[in-house]
Amino acid sequence: EIAEELFESGNQLFESANKLPKAANGLFESAKELSRSAEELPEIAKRLLESAKQLSRSAEELSEMQNDFWKAPNNFREAPTDVETVPTGFSTVEMNV
Repeated sequence: EIAEELFESGNQLFESANKLPKAANGLFESAKELSRSAEELPEIAKRLLESAKQLSRSAEELSEMQNDFWKAPNNFREAPTDVETVPTGFSTVEMNV
C-alpha cells in the first residue's frame, strides 16, 4: 500500500514537472509582452501630455472668451453717445447711439 502511494505521488510529481515548461513558456511570453508594453509607455505618456497641453490651451481660450463676453456689456455702456458715422457700403448713415 505504501508502494502504491509512492508510485501515485511519483506520477503526480512527474505530471506536474511536465507542465512546468509550458507554464514557464507562458510566463516568458507574458514577460515579453509586458516589456513591449513598457517600451510604448513613454510615447503614450508624451501623447497624453500633448493632449493635456492642448486641453489647457483650449480652457484658457474659453476663459478669455468668457471674460470678453462679461466685459461686453460694460463696453457698450462706455460707447460714445454722440452721433456716429456708420458705413453701410452704399453711403454713410448717421445714427444716434
